[in-house]
Amino acid sequence: MLIAGRPLKRNDPRSGMAAGIGYVPDDRKKAALLLTRTIRPNLSLPWVPFGKLTHFGVLDVRAEKEMARDSCRDFAIRAPSPEFPVVQLSGGNQQKVVLARWFALKPKIVILAEPTRGIDVGAKSEIYGFMQEMAEQGTGIIMISSEMPELLGVADRILVMYQGQLCGEFDPKDVGEEEIAHVVCIGEMKTAGVE
Repeated sequence: MLIAGRPLKRNDPRSGMAAGIGYVPDDRKKAALLLTRTIRPNLSLPWVPFGKLTHFGVLDVRAEKEMARDSCRDFAIRAPSPEFPVVQLSGGNQQKVVLARWFALKPKIVILAEPTRGIDVGAKSEIYGFMQEMAEQGTGIIMISSEMPELLGVADRILVMYQGQLCGEFDPKDVGEEEIAHVVCIGEMKTAGVE
């Protein structure tokens, strides 16, 4: 498969990243953060493999620090500095670190799995704002969410998968939770006139 003229190989994160795809997993602590490190290296993780912060294979620490400062400012990460331990951040700020690492790279597509799970209402609102900004700048956002109100409030289009197959497509303006829940549980659209 080609995305933006680049080959995309299954089970190869590097080819996905090279094609401009970012991924935020649903469990930030287990799958997205280096909990023993500070904010700075957590932000620069996807930058380094593509030479964004290196010169001849050597990390440019000054550039990394500048990128981390800019990301903390741009994504309202509440911490004394980028050298603050990421494990000591609130859940919302940890999630903003994970989002900022990808959004700052301006990917073509970013896949967000449960992007607001386990964070407070204020942080959710900020994250929705960042998602909106990225979409307006041309980034395609695929959000995977089990929260129906979130999908209806944020998505432009809702696709339902059932046992690995696409089985429903909805416009959030024209559908209610019940119709989507039916497809999620049964795996097929309601037939007109059938209850």
